[in-house]
Amino acid sequence: MKNKFFIFKIFIYFLLIIFPNKILSEEITFNASEIQSLDKGNKIKAYNGVEIKDQNGIIINADKFEYDKIKSVIKVYDNIVIIDSINDVIINSEEAIYLRNENKIITKKFTQIKFNQKYIIETSNVIYDRGINIISTEDKTAVKDNLNNTINFNGFKLSISKKILDAKNVKIIDNEANEYNVERIKINLNTDQILGKDLSINFNNNLFQSKENEPRLKGNTLFLDKNITKVKKGVFTTCKKRDGCPPWVLSSEEVKHDKIKKTVYYKNAWLKVYDVPILYFPKFFHPDPTVKRQSGFLIPKFAQSSNIGNYINIPYYHVVSENRDFTFNPRFYTNEKVILQTEYRHVAKNSNHIIDASINSRNQLFFGNNNSSKSHFFSKSSFDMDLDYFDNSKIDLKIQQTSDDKYLKTYKINSPIIESDATLNSNIVFEGSKEDLDINLSAEIYEDLSETSTSDRYEYILPNFSLTKTIQNNFGGDLSLTSTGNNKLYNTNVSEKILINDIKYNSINSVNAFGFLTNYEILVKNFNVDSKNSSSQKNKKSHDLQSILNYQIKYPLRKIGKKYDNFLTPIVSLRYSPNKSKDIKNNDVIIDYNNIFSLNRISAGDTVEGGQSITIGNEFKTLDKLDNELLSLNLATVIRDEVNSDLPLTSKLGNTSSDIVGELSLKPKKFLDFKYNFSLDNDLSTLDYSKANAEISINNFVTSFEFLEKNNLIGSESYLSNKTTLNFNDNYSLEFSTRKNKEKDLTEYYNLIYQYKNDCLKAAIEYKKDYYSDGDLKPEEQLFFSLTIIPFGKTNTPSINN
Repeated sequence: MKNKFFIFKIFIYFLLIIFPNKILSEEITFNASEIQSLDKGNKIKAYNGVEIKDQNGIIINADKFEYDKIKSVIKVYDNIVIIDSINDVIINSEEAIYLRNENKIITKKFTQIKFNQKYIIETSNVIYDRGINIISTEDKTAVKDNLNNTINFNGFKLSISKKILDAKNVKIIDNEANEYNVERIKINLNTDQILGKDLSINFNNNLFQSKENEPRLKGNTLFLDKNITKVKKGVFTTCKKRDGCPPWVLSSEEVKHDKIKKTVYYKNAWLKVYDVPILYFPKFFHPDPTVKRQSGFLIPKFAQSSNIGNYINIPYYHVVSENRDFTFNPRFYTNEKVILQTEYRHVAKNSNHIIDASINSRNQLFFGNNNSSKSHFFSKSSFDMDLDYFDNSKIDLKIQQTSDDKYLKTYKINSPIIESDATLNSNIVFEGSKEDLDINLSAEIYEDLSETSTSDRYEYILPNFSLTKTIQNNFGGDLSLTSTGNNKLYNTNVSEKILINDIKYNSINSVNAFGFLTNYEILVKNFNVDSKNSSSQKNKKSHDLQSILNYQIKYPLRKIGKKYDNFLTPIVSLRYSPNKSKDIKNNDVIIDYNNIFSLNRISAGDTVEGGQSITIGNEFKTLDKLDNELLSLNLATVIRDEVNSDLPLTSKLGNTSSDIVGELSLKPKKFLDFKYNFSLDNDLSTLDYSKANAEISINNFVTSFEFLEKNNLIGSESYLSNKTTLNFNDNYSLEFSTRKNKEKDLTEYYNLIYQYKNDCLKAAIEYKKDYYSDGDLKPEEQLFFSLTIIPFGKTNTPSINN
């Protein structure tokens, strides 16, 4: 074979000497396994692998080869690789023609072009004119870069020397699944920059708050590189596509997306609602949807109150570092008051901190006044101790302080760590746990802001601890030892030192041959106290040992029907304690069905329920064949052999016959959900406690009620609240809510909201009337318009009823 190839090369050189011409004067060489000479040597064919080289820097590898020496045309077929070593271009195809006279390469069928070691172009029927260094086609083309961006278009021209690709009707899918549609673009393949004209960008809606959103941006011109996207005359919205104009748009002279800072900037922007300009921003920016944390102004809020006056709230969120940020939340009032509130957050590897503080003042800094100020300071920290002895261990630290009792309530100071505007609680708590041990150790200070006496408003608990140890046993149930204790000082001179030790055993459930389900609980309590000036404890050192046993029997029954299954479970609980209860008759304890079978239903840590009693109950429920509960009714009562006057009077447990407590749940159809808890006096004529919740939903109408009434020894509280919503369609709704204090025969508030909403906008007219009065808080009435722009936030106008 080598001899055959050598003879063929001599024959070609001989032909070149005998038949010289202009084309053949340019040197061309090729290697092949099998070669065939035709037409007196003017045509050459080669098979089974061909390599062709010419002096213009072209290298062609293919399976088959045809060379027309007269026309100077080379045709190659199958597994073609064309390498332009001068211009760093690699072309893969299944069929190609090299026109040496015209210095052109033409491919047929599928073609792949690798350019500049960064771009892969997939297309077909390509013309590579090496004379002017242009690659072009009219066919569909896809371009992929080394950043996983994909560009699709119909036809293109690529200038090899300038490294500029020109195309029309372009679709770009970037590496975040955002889609760019551009009428015409130019791509600089050297700098990776893209210039475009007449574009629309459809952002990946998975990056936004709701998948119903269709965030998009339209503009006149586009500049795009790996770090910056700029759009001139841009219009942005997150609203779902619909006929007519979007519910809202941000129209801007220039929109710039900085991918490094992950921020979108707007210049000379108008916020338009249904094509009506409502707000102008000379400059505006917000984080892009790929990030949750980005510095910038949040949407402002306007508010009005007869208690605190009119104000504007302009919050600013600032990222300090990767694990620290704060929100500066100033309020500027028309009466020259200013509230400066800041919430600071810091998350570390083994700790988490939140600080919220504010000051309210007519101060010199803003208005030249120096009046007294009001303030608050709240902090909450958690430290992971990672102690070897425990599986989990941590310390929580909480500090709460305010300079004015009504400040939090009057000015409605909000923060995730403000749990109450009536009681302050500062503490330090240690928690540690492992498989059989739980420890809780704390020191706490409570301050009752409603208490007028300065000395009596504080309660100190130092220390306060709880330890529970699970003890392995051979009885088959759960055996545990719990020790709790505290040293409490309150009401100036009341001191209580308490230590309680409980040994408790819970048996496993067992079923006998007759189908009865039984279990029992045993509690042994050791109570130790040393108190002074206490109204609830003996004012001396005392020790007490008490025990109680509870044995429970259930007999579950089931009746299977064609459409429904009924379940009936009678319950009997036998309870006995040889000890006398401590006097806790003034404790506020209410018994309902959820706690009547509990061992510590009197909610006391320092005593057990003395004497003996029987608790009788019954559970009934009806289920359909899909196990949906349609009806349930649970009833229970306590029978005692003799009166125990030491038990809480509100519970009725000390009587020989307690109230009958029960709960009713009714859901016969999808439109009705009714729940009722009650306590019926043993005379069967007086309801001491009633709480009912009902929700009725019929098509677009939903109304819910909550009713509470306490009578006799249980209390005198009574109210009725209602919330009703009427959805006219998917967009328009009317909502009304109110609450009436029946004890005082006073309506506490009315709220009425007429709202329009869609996937990206909520607009509402809200009417609120509060009848509440407390110190600085007076009854007030408001009527205002609110607007929520998704994803930016909510704002509202001042009250418009004055």
